[in-house]
Parts: sequence; C-alpha cells; structure tokens
Amino acid sequence: MRRVVVPILALVLIVSACGPNPDPSGAPDSQLRDTLFIPSGEPLTLDPHLVTDAGSHAYTGLLYAKLVRLEPAFYDRNGNLVAVGADTTKEDMIERLRNGELTASAVVAPDLAEAIPSPVSNENGTTSYTFTIRENAKFSNGRPVTARDMAYSLDRAADPRTRSSTAELYLGDIAGVLDMQRGRIINRVSPKQDEVTIDLTGVEVLDERTIRITTLAGSVSPELFMMKLTYEVASVVDKVQTEGPGRWTDRPNSTGPWVIVKKDVAEIVVEPNPNYFGHKPEIKRVVFYISGGSTYLRYQNGEVHFTGVGVEDLDVLKDVRDPNSQLSRQYFEMAEMSTSYIGFNTRTPPFDDPLVRQAFAMAVDRESITRDILQNLAIPASGILPPGMPGYRPDYKGLEYNPAKARELLASSKYGGNLPRIKITISGSGSAPSVVLQSIVQFWKSNLGVEVEIEQVDYATFLEELKKGTFQMYSLGWIADYPDPDNYFMKFESWRSSANNEARYSNEEADALIQQARVETDPQKRLQLYRQIEDIVVSDAPWITLFHSKDSILVKPFVCGYYPTPMGISILNYVSFCDN
Repeated sequence: MRRVVVPILALVLIVSACGPNPDPSGAPDSQLRDTLFIPSGEPLTLDPHLVTDAGSHAYTGLLYAKLVRLEPAFYDRNGNLVAVGADTTKEDMIERLRNGELTASAVVAPDLAEAIPSPVSNENGTTSYTFTIRENAKFSNGRPVTARDMAYSLDRAADPRTRSSTAELYLGDIAGVLDMQRGRIINRVSPKQDEVTIDLTGVEVLDERTIRITTLAGSVSPELFMMKLTYEVASVVDKVQTEGPGRWTDRPNSTGPWVIVKKDVAEIVVEPNPNYFGHKPEIKRVVFYISGGSTYLRYQNGEVHFTGVGVEDLDVLKDVRDPNSQLSRQYFEMAEMSTSYIGFNTRTPPFDDPLVRQAFAMAVDRESITRDILQNLAIPASGILPPGMPGYRPDYKGLEYNPAKARELLASSKYGGNLPRIKITISGSGSAPSVVLQSIVQFWKSNLGVEVEIEQVDYATFLEELKKGTFQMYSLGWIADYPDPDNYFMKFESWRSSANNEARYSNEEADALIQQARVETDPQKRLQLYRQIEDIVVSDAPWITLFHSKDSILVKPFVCGYYPTPMGISILNYVSFCDN
C-alpha cells in the first residue's frame, strides 16, 4: 500500500498476528500472552521516505510518526461517522462491521501535531498551515521532536539524492518541493549533526515547536493536502542517524508506537516505544517471522493466531464460509480498497494505440476470473476506484467483456493483425505464474489470437525497472493510501515522472479535470468530476482493471480488537489478548 504499489495478480491475503500456542482448543499459553508472532516478509526498505510497497509500509507504519495520520473509522449505512481509532476495536463495533452494518474507512487525525491547523490564504494565492508539535513528542531515545526535525525530514524527502519517488506525489504541493526534485533548488545539508539548514521555500521553522508549511497557489484543497501528509514520505526522521555512519534503518530512532529491538534475516522484533505520545500498545512484543510455509496448518495446530484463507484450499474456504461451522465466527472476509490491474506502457508499440489497449481489455472476462478462479474472494473491477472509496460506482460497466468487439478493435488499429512481440513482466522468480495471469494470457490467445510472453523478475528489480518506464506491459495492484479518489487518478497525470505514471499515460482533458477536482471543495462537485475522469481513463485503457481484492482471514477468538482495515492501517497498538 504505496502502500501502495502492490504487485499482485493472484489474490493477496494479508496475514496478521500469530503466536505459538500448544493448545489447539484456542486458549493461549499464559507465558505467551504478551507476544504476537506474525508470518511476514522482508521489507524492501525501512526508510519511510523511500517506501512504495505494501510490505515495507506494514513496518514503517509502526515505527514513524508524521504531523498528521490516518485513524481507522467506521461509518453507518447513512454515512454517519460512528467510531474512530480505538473505538473501532470494541467488540460490538467489530461485530457490526462483520455483519455489514458498518463500513470501514479512515479519517485524518493529529499525530505529532497538537491539532490540524486552519488554512491561511496569502496575498500571492498560496496557502499556509501552522503546526504546533506536541510538547510530549519524543524520539524513542528520549530526545524531543522539534520543528527543525520536521523541516529537515521534509527537505530530505524532497532532495533528489534521497531518490524518493513518492515526494512528488504527496509533498509536491509544498512550495519548493518540485523545484528541489528537479534540481532548481539545492538542499544544503549541514555537516553538523545538530544543525539544520532549510531550503524548501514552503517550509519555515517559527520556533522550537512551530512549523509553517505553505502550498503553491491553486495546487490543492486543504482537506486533500492533510490527507497527503498522512503518507509515509512525510514521516519525521532523526538527522543524527540518517546523516551518520552505519545502516540506520536496522534500529531507527522511532517516533511511532513501536521500536525495533532485533532485525536479522530470520525475523524482525518490535516492542512498544516507551516514549510514544499516543495510545500505548498493550501487547509487549511482536515477532515478524520472515519466512514462508503454510500458516493455515499452524493455525489448525494452535501455533498461530491468524492466517489467510485462500483459493489454494477450497475445502477450508467452504468451511469458514459455512455459518454453521465453528470456524465461521473466527472468519473475516472484507473488501480491500485496492485495484489489481494490467498496466500498459502507452508509448511503446503496440500499446501506443488505444484501440489495441481497448481490445486487450475487452478480451478478458473479469467475472469468470473472480467467480471461478478466485472463488469470489475479489470483486470484478470495471472501473479504477475500489469499493469504499468515495466515487466508487458498483454498477459501472466500463469496457465490458466482448471478444467479438475486441477482435474488431484490434483489426481497426494501426497495427491490424501485425502486432510486434508482446511481453508482460511480473514480479517473482522461481515459481509458476499465477493461475489468474495464465488465464488472462489464455483469454488473449483465444479471443485475439495473440501470444503473450510472461517475464518474471525479482521484486526489488521489478519495482526499480517499473519506475523507469521500461516494461511493455506489467501487472500491479494499487491499495489506497487515503480515502480520496485523487490517490488513484494522480497516477494518470501526464506531467508525472514515469516512477509515478508507470503507464506514461497522457490526456489533456483528464489532466485539467484532475487538477480541477484537486482544488474543488464541494464534495458533490468533486465526485462528479471524478466520474468524468474515470470515464475518460477507462475508455483510454492505460490499465485493464481486473478485480478489487478482499481480506480473507481467520482470527483466534482470544485476540481482541483486530479486524482487517481496508487500507492496511496498522491497529496493532489497539490489539490485545482477552479471555474470549
């Protein structure tokens, strides 16, 4: 979840907390009631300014604080906000969520800042926001977090030497950020560890605890700007570490609810940050095992508390979905705010022709993929926006499955039946491509007569090459960073770097509407603009939208306060063991 860019073409199940338990009946060992064990993966980075993937974000979200953050929130069927933060983890609220009475989302809340500031309009059209850092905000080593720490962190994120691709997306509205990214402003980093030189024109330190941030004229509405500041690239880091010797990310000086106490090739261990200013975790230790294997078998044996349930074991899936099953009360199946898709490089033959892209899109049967292969553990994606996102249209048709029309479009394209070699690149190595991907390739062969080669590269290389725009076609997923349609449509702006507009898509009308929606403050007018944008983008087909994933997990009944959040917001500091 750039948390965000998630390379998925098979269903991804988020597996959460787990821990050894010798009693298969479900009663936790009293010696281990303070520890969770979580099967996980190795993060690509623990530098919050470099995070672009869901796996890394799952860790950095535990370790770092920002001026503002997203707090989980529940809404009723009338759209009324009924619970925020810790209140969402109450047993009655989770039960209502499980029953479909409530919808999970998120709201912006103060984090390092004491409050969300009111915008101040300046004579030159810019807008300023003055944040006051909490008096009790500290790094995990006990040093107070200052306005200069925040200013340094923003400068560092924008510095092209940091190589952050997300600073453009989430901090680019701040005056000076795009200029610094493009080399027009130089970030002068003082060699003195206790000295900070601020070079972003839109960042001012007013005193030890006060920082003023100014956005460009006509760039973004106040509400959307606050949402953007919740992303990891806006996290505060400690200059003493980042400019010092050694690999600082092995033991970052944390400002979030957790600190790393151990990190090696086998596991990452975190414990509560003793100096955290917010809700203190009740669990005393979390061990992330960096390993594979079947977590369901371990769940059956009482060795873990959580496990994903997927299509690889249809008998288990059938069992947990049976309301008469003992496991059904331990089962969550909830829509994620994500969209899985095939992306085209719209500047590379043959996908520089929209007719070819439309043909490929209309040759794929999303309904059969989600029904027959994924067993409805996903929702067919006809549009860009996922369920739960404002502007999502459940009845939207998009480019519907129509093999005859697809063949007609391909024949009408400038390439006709004379297509160049076509290759789709996916992340992964040493294993067979997913059944979903194989079925899509077969759809293209059967319905268009086109052979598509599958290329696999390792995950890190995949993301790095993707940023360069070198792939002809690729598979990805995008999990929302915050509940606003801009988080999806900003990836289609023509002026974005290839690191963010991987499809290298360009449409002047879409560009204008995206910017218009970004500054619009009337919610209904914004949604209407986003409907227009979605119509344009879906018709141009820089993506083949495939499906919106669901979280499908089993949770032991004695792990309380947990539910799968649709954007992957960590609620581990609210989770506890209980006597259920």
